[in-house]
Amino acid sequence: MKKKGDLSMSFGMIFSIIMIIVILGVAFYAISYFLNLQKCTGVGLFHDDFQKKVDESWASELISVENSLAIPGGVEYVCFGDLKNVREMDDSIKEIFNEIKNFASPHQETTTNMFIYPMDNSCGMGYKSMQRLEIPNEFSCFENRNGKITFRLTKGSEDSFVRISN
Repeated sequence: MKKKGDLSMSFGMIFSIIMIIVILGVAFYAISYFLNLQKCTGVGLFHDDFQKKVDESWASELISVENSLAIPGGVEYVCFGDLKNVREMDDSIKEIFNEIKNFASPHQETTTNMFIYPMDNSCGMGYKSMQRLEIPNEFSCFENRNGKITFRLTKGSEDSFVRISN
């Protein structure tokens, strides 16, 4: 009788290796899921914080203040304007405008005034209607610089809405 070599693995050893691979796979999936969730939460918090800034400015009688809000790194621009009434704009903004308009539903075209670009990084929250915010005369975008969007909110004593500018 020949003896088998010691190279054969037992069922327990093979099962243990498979379990380690499964646990590592689930761990990597969970980590990527929570990192993506953090990005989506950041977009939602940006919307809430922005609306709070607009509400604070609207409640003031006279204000002109520069604000800076954090936004996730995947977002390149936050844009404001009206998708229905196209006005003159720079060529760089026209490309962003066209992509935003292509993804917009007819309802979004008429009811939203704030847009996140690129749409893929907005977690389904790329179109938002901000209350008490005057739609700018031209479609304007604010660039994400070091994880922050900087903008100026102004309101005069006779104004009904808050204006946004660079």
